Amino acid sequence: MNGGWTRNRQPLIPVTSDEIIADAIDCIKIGASIVHFHAYDAATRRQSDSVASYLPTFEGIRAAAGSKALVYPTIAQMPGAPESPERYGAMTGLAELGLLEWAPIDPGTVNFMRFSDMDEDRRGY
Repeated sequence: MNGGWTRNRQPLIPVTSDEIIADAIDCIKIGASIVHFHAYDAATRRQSDSVASYLPTFEGIRAAAGSKALVYPTIAQMPGAPESPERYGAMTGLAELGLLEWAPIDPGTVNFMRFSDMDEDRRGY
């Protein structure tokens, strides 16, 4: 649905819960069976990996679409702390609430880099 880049890099991505819900419902209506999204803090509009940030979006998608699609969060990016339990805090909390049906895994060798950084010989993470 979106990514963790904020609107500075992706001006049209949905970041509010209502925007993500609306886009998710539109995708489900045309056949999507899986919805993956990054939650954003309503006040700062920055990515947030807290249960509180994910909860309204999960509940909104469920209320509108029922169980027509699997919905799952992202893994928090914590460079330098890949084994930190906080990385999976949102997934644990959503599972405890009975909302998590599916979750991503980190195989331990995921690397990210922007194309523009490659041109400038910068490192990814």
